[in-house]
Parts: sequence; C-alpha cells; structure tokens
Amino acid sequence: MSITRMLDLMNDAPYGVYAVDMDQRIVFWNHCAERILGHKRHDVIGRRCYQVCASIPEEGDDPVCLNGCPSIKLAREGIIPPVVHVRMLCSSGERKPVTVTPLLMDQDDEQKLLVHLFHVKTNDARAKSVAEDVHSVFSTKPELAETPHDKHKPLTMRELEVLRLLAMALEAKEIAERLDLSSHTILNHIRNARLKLNAKNRLEAVLAAQRRGLL
Repeated sequence: MSITRMLDLMNDAPYGVYAVDMDQRIVFWNHCAERILGHKRHDVIGRRCYQVCASIPEEGDDPVCLNGCPSIKLAREGIIPPVVHVRMLCSSGERKPVTVTPLLMDQDDEQKLLVHLFHVKTNDARAKSVAEDVHSVFSTKPELAETPHDKHKPLTMRELEVLRLLAMALEAKEIAERLDLSSHTILNHIRNARLKLNAKNRLEAVLAAQRRGLL
C-alpha cells in the first residue's frame, strides 16, 4: 500500500492527523485536525509545522522545535519518535493539550514522511485506542485467535526487524524481498509479533512496540 493511499484512509479518521516531510513542511492535514485546531487544510499545506501548531511541552513555555525538532531529527535517522504530550497552537490563539503518536512512513519510491496522530488529551487511555481506530491502514485477513501465553514471550530480533519495516509502510511482499525471505515467513513473523503485543492488527502492533520502546 502506498503512502498516499494510507493517508487517504486517514482523511476521515476520528482524531487529528498531519504529515510533514523531512523539511518540516506539512503535506497532509485531515478533517479532524481542522476541527481540533481550527486551521484549515488550504491554509497549512506547504507551511512548516512550527509555523502552524508550534507545540509546547506540558511543562515549559518554549516550542519543542525552537532549537530544531527532536522528532524530525530521529525520523531522519530512521527512528520512530516517542509518544509525546504537548500543547498545540489553535487558529484562535489558544493552546490545546494533546497526545501525539508519531508514525514514520518511508518507501523506496516515495519521500519519507513523519505522520502525527493526535487527539485532545483527556486521559491516557485514549492514546492506546488511537491505534485501534486506524486498523484499516494496515488491515490484515482474519487470523488465528490469540493464545494466552503468546503475549508473555519476548519478540525475536527478526520480529522486531519486520515491525520496523512495517513502520516504514512496507507491504509483506516488499519486506520479504528486502530480507530475502518468503512472504509466508514474513506473515508468520507479523502474526507472532502481533499476538505477543496483544495487537489486533499490524499498525496497532507497530504502535504497541513503539510505546514499549522496542522500535
């Protein structure tokens, strides 16, 4: 699935989504981002994110990107940034406390994008449910039910490697080619990782691994 197609699926998501390139220019801004922050898509596309939402940490008064965006620095190195709690600037001038879950999208034939999934911070449980809301992005065919012992096993190095490539928006076939393995083997690694992380789908597995600091 291409990055463009995945972003299209997020257009009507029930939480804010915006994507920036490695120069911090906004290339995607969904409907819910408009509702939460008030900035209209046609006003923000092409502008740098710090010119629009200028996120400030929960504790502090200076934008996190004042001395260079730490999330972009990680993304340029191929590292998925951590989940953060910040106050985003609205079009009205007020700031809203939000939880931001980053997702790195990178394909050989497309530029690397840093996607931000965010929602107004009312409780931390909502951060976990964001992954479930976007299950259509990395939707999978029905698989075997989870067995209780699976989620207590640690992820193998290969499973982690496959999850990192999934986080880069690669399909199972593309991962198989990159790792010189069969598609069947890759699907088994995805399934095993998903069960160990108690994730319902591929995207939730990637985000769960990210929250645990595994990616």
